[in-house]
Amino acid sequence: MLIVHFRLSVALLILGASVAGCASPGPTPLTHSIRQVAASDRQTVFDAAEVALVNHGFQIARADLASGLLTTLPVEGPPRAEEGRGGMRFSSRSRTRRVGEVRIEEAAQGYRVNCKVTIQEQITEAQRIFAEQRSAKDTGQTPIDRDAATTDEQNTVWQTVRRDQAAERQILETTLRILSQ
Repeated sequence: MLIVHFRLSVALLILGASVAGCASPGPTPLTHSIRQVAASDRQTVFDAAEVALVNHGFQIARADLASGLLTTLPVEGPPRAEEGRGGMRFSSRSRTRRVGEVRIEEAAQGYRVNCKVTIQEQITEAQRIFAEQRSAKDTGQTPIDRDAATTDEQNTVWQTVRRDQAAERQILETTLRILSQ
C-alpha cells in the first residue's frame, strides 16, 4: 500500500512540474520596456495606453481590460534599413511590419505598464523552399502540405527580427504624459 501511495505521489509531482513548466513567464525588462505609474484605477491607465498606441500609428486589434492586455494589428512599413558594423547602412528587400502589445499589471504602488513592439520581416518563397530542402521533408508531401489551394496571404510567413525599443519608450512616455494631464 505504501508503494502505491509513493508511486502516485511521484506521478502527481512529475505531472505538476510538467504543467508548471508550460506556463509562460510574465513580462520582464529583457522582453518588454516597463514603466511604473501611480494611478488610482486600471481603466485610466488602460485608456491612456490605448490612446498612446493609436497616436503612434497602431490600430487596436484586441483590448481586454480584465486581463489588462492591448494588442495591435500589424503595421507594414518599408524594408528596414539599419546601421551595420562600421556605421555602414544596409537594408532588407523583404517587407517588414511592427506589432505592438501593452500589458497593464497591478503593482505595489499603482500599476506597471509593459510595452513590447516587435519588428517582423517577411520570409520570401526562396527562403521557405531552402528551409524545406534542409529539413529533408520531401517524402510523402501531399498538395495541401505544399500550400496548394491556399492564398498568398495565407502562405506569407513573418519572422520576428527584433524589438523596437525606441518605439516602446515613446509609447510609454506618451502614456505617462497623457496620465499627467
